[in-house]
Amino acid sequence: MSTLKLSLVGLGARVILLVINVISVVLLARYLEPQGRGEYFLFQTLVSVLSVVGDCGLSQSANVFVGRSAHRKKLIHAFVSKAAIILWIGMSGIGGLVLWMAGEQLLHDFPARWQWAAFAILPCMLYAGFWNSLMIGLGEIPLLNGVQLVIGPVQLILILVLVVGFSGGVASAVTIYLSTMVLQCVLMVALSRRLGFLGGSEYVEAGLSRQMLAFGLRAYPNAIATMGWMRIPVFVLNAFHGAASVGIFSVAQQLAERALMPIQAAQDAIYGKMSALSPREAIAAMNRYIRIVVSGMVASTVGAMLLAPWIVMALFGPSYQPAVYVFWILLVGVVFVSVSMIVSTYVLGQRGRPGLLSLLAGANACICLASSYWLIPTWAEMGAAMALALTQAVGAVVVFGLYWITSSATLRETLLLTSEDVTSVLKQLGKLTWRKGTQS
Repeated sequence: MSTLKLSLVGLGARVILLVINVISVVLLARYLEPQGRGEYFLFQTLVSVLSVVGDCGLSQSANVFVGRSAHRKKLIHAFVSKAAIILWIGMSGIGGLVLWMAGEQLLHDFPARWQWAAFAILPCMLYAGFWNSLMIGLGEIPLLNGVQLVIGPVQLILILVLVVGFSGGVASAVTIYLSTMVLQCVLMVALSRRLGFLGGSEYVEAGLSRQMLAFGLRAYPNAIATMGWMRIPVFVLNAFHGAASVGIFSVAQQLAERALMPIQAAQDAIYGKMSALSPREAIAAMNRYIRIVVSGMVASTVGAMLLAPWIVMALFGPSYQPAVYVFWILLVGVVFVSVSMIVSTYVLGQRGRPGLLSLLAGANACICLASSYWLIPTWAEMGAAMALALTQAVGAVVVFGLYWITSSATLRETLLLTSEDVTSVLKQLGKLTWRKGTQS
């Protein structure tokens, strides 16, 4: 299956997930109100931060290595599975000590029981991250999407029952999150057995493990720094303005992140293929991807901006009206970050330069930290959005500039959509539509 076809198939699944996720976000926002929504978002943010910190770059490493050596998939799976347990133990010890000593300063007015719950679910989150990377590297995008198409509806049903039906509040929302993550992990283990990852003599090959760890540790600073600049505004906002402001910001941010789902679908399809292309082929393919992504994101962002006031008020109600302005600001950043996401697949998959991305992400984290402390005390959730959008814009300009210089591509080749691009996209959409029609 071609990259474009994989992207479109992935996009179809993500559209379904988008609808389910938006419904879930709306229900949680309305029934938890800004204060409760902010507390729940802080819990989700803590889990995501712990997952990235505990990953040690092995997700990216697993993706690259299984893409290059699919026949060693069982050995790679054995290594990352055992690594998930070891990393969890290490993270629990170090992280637990940090939270015990400085938890109140880092997470102001955040219940301790949810801090420990975040650590408890960490092995499932680590394994899920490794498993997703393996599926992307193997080109098993439909299987990856299939897991999410099971988890999404289950999570929505539980929200309807526990949060809406029984008015369970934040505690019920956290319980739902933990339960669905455990279910996801169980499904992934079952599918791993079916794919031949499990069974027989599973051992860890020392040489392969060292190579994967070495690559992962080079990519690790990038993941840490990226997570840092993405989530720094949340913690700074909570420290200065409390959970209610975080709740307003979270609604706008999650809507903006949903706008990136098509880009994530394309990134998943592209990532594993870049390493197999020649330099000239990779540049030609990347130019095409950038043209399509930039054009599509600009058009969709303009439409989303026009609809934003109606969308926010209709979905979330008057309590979240300030989120409209936050959403506008974040959408500007979405356009820039979409370029960074696509170009990063070239840097990692083709150029094999995780260290370069790490350096750039570190600079982004510094920019975000400085701008957050500058803007958030005065502008609250709008300041958080401005800090994030500014960071994304600077990062995208730098990443694109480096690609432009190293590839020797012209601005016309990278930014101006061609008739062939439009024809190709429409052709693939037509093929998929026809195929689905014949199968029904």
